[in-house]
Amino acid sequence: MATQLQTLQNRIQNKDFLLGIIGLGYVGLPLSLTFLRRNINVLGFYLDAEKIEILQGGGSYIKHIGPDELAGFVRQGNFSATSDF
Repeated sequence: MATQLQTLQNRIQNKDFLLGIIGLGYVGLPLSLTFLRRNINVLGFYLDAEKIEILQGGGSYIKHIGPDELAGFVRQGNFSATSDF
């Protein structure tokens, strides 16, 4: 058991995991950016297919979040969005 715990702790410390965030609205999308800026990969879940398409294209539908930063994370493969739970 200690080995599994150590493995988990090492993966977290090395940021070797994928963080899932459910909901990419006014809370979830800024939260995603907070983790992305800390070099943590994010997979966002959202039900609105149109908004997922916008996000996958590197765009933003939230006024105070510019698309440039998010587009960079999408291009690098650090951020992805899906409706497939």
